[in-house]
Amino acid sequence: MRACRRLRPLTQPIAPIFGRAAFGHLACVTCGFIMAFLASPNPCVLQAESEGRTAHWQDLIESVATQDNSDAAHELEIAGVEAVPMIEGRLAKMSSQPDPKRLQLALENLDSHSAAVRKLAARDLLAMGPGAVEALVESAQEHRALGHEALAQEIQLLAQRAGGQSARLTLGRILSTLYARHVDALLAQRWPRFTRDAQDQSAQQFLCGAPFQTLWPKVTALGREAQLRYLLLLRLKVCFTRTMEEKLVAFKASEVLSAAKATYWPIEIEPLAFDGAYGWTTRAGKVEGNVVTDLMRLSVKMPDYRPAEERGEWVHCKVWAKWTYVVRLRQTFLKDAIVVSESVAWAGNSNAPLSFSIYTRCETVRGIPQGVCIPTATISGKEEIDWHARIVYEWARPYIPKQYQKRLRFSPNRFAPPEVSAPTSQSVAAAPREYRDTPPGIPIRVTLPRASTPATQPIAAEPKK
Repeated sequence: MRACRRLRPLTQPIAPIFGRAAFGHLACVTCGFIMAFLASPNPCVLQAESEGRTAHWQDLIESVATQDNSDAAHELEIAGVEAVPMIEGRLAKMSSQPDPKRLQLALENLDSHSAAVRKLAARDLLAMGPGAVEALVESAQEHRALGHEALAQEIQLLAQRAGGQSARLTLGRILSTLYARHVDALLAQRWPRFTRDAQDQSAQQFLCGAPFQTLWPKVTALGREAQLRYLLLLRLKVCFTRTMEEKLVAFKASEVLSAAKATYWPIEIEPLAFDGAYGWTTRAGKVEGNVVTDLMRLSVKMPDYRPAEERGEWVHCKVWAKWTYVVRLRQTFLKDAIVVSESVAWAGNSNAPLSFSIYTRCETVRGIPQGVCIPTATISGKEEIDWHARIVYEWARPYIPKQYQKRLRFSPNRFAPPEVSAPTSQSVAAAPREYRDTPPGIPIRVTLPRASTPATQPIAAEPKK
């Protein structure tokens, strides 16, 4: 109103032309536009404020990542949704593998005569994060063996700082808190990308990092297919809890296999066929040379299962991070190849943070995908049973990659070492086992004989004296 009164002297000379009331109304409207323009924020000011917040959050993230600053962590927990990609990027940087040449140069410069060069090398190694820890530990052991105890201790401390386990856990906890605070906005942003591409990294990180009890009701509202995709992602990537498994059991095996083919396991390694009490099938995410990654093996209650109302349900859902094909088996009873498998085992409780370990073991599997080039060995049925029981015989050591030989326990050869032929790339489809008198296409259950069952031979009666 004060602004309108100030504009009144300007309106009085021309008011008789339009009418005093009409022109007074026009003056009020004009005043309103002027006041709104003055009250609206300047875009340049908004951009400066946004850049200031971004820089401030970046400083807080670096403070937590390098120093595990608790005050910075508390401030980050109430940050806006714009800080989420920054924390995700910093965590990815802490988990990435460094450049081998740059790592080797930094390790050599730690023994430089120049203090500035040593300081710069230490800074580079800390920036590499956990990827440099193993090399730092080996370097410390080498210097300790040469008698350079002081340098070895410095490198050991540097390895502990580069590991940054506490800082990574803190950033992970902050990220989970922000996921829960901004779940609606993040779900609206990333679920469409996840629907278009199930391998989208940012969508997967959000869906796996957000608390299940917070996100599940919102995913439930998106439909049955969305629920199955979300549960299969959790089965592949995170510690699968009993609550998650109860949700997944509600889906039939056909639904699970259809969603697996369309999302994370497009490659079929082992077609569905009887193997013991159930039918089994194995699918994979990627095949590169002799290495198959992201595997899932599902057991299914087949059409002749009893009780009939349970047919079509699944029983076991096993996942592996990697299979490395080692030897192809010829003339064996049931399996087609020996692989070195890597699986993730989760551990943790309410008093300790969740952690995981990588388990490495040898297994016999059915099916060899196309492109795998491995040698062929002829072993007996009894030896195959031992391999099925995860006994690793010494004769296979030269065919197992060196990075796995330290993690496996080899046993002396119980049988004569088999003949091993040159590597071949012929793929083997794990076809259903059938008997000759069985109509084609009807698989018959085949069970492995027990290793402890001796061969029964008739014993002649002892003659009476």
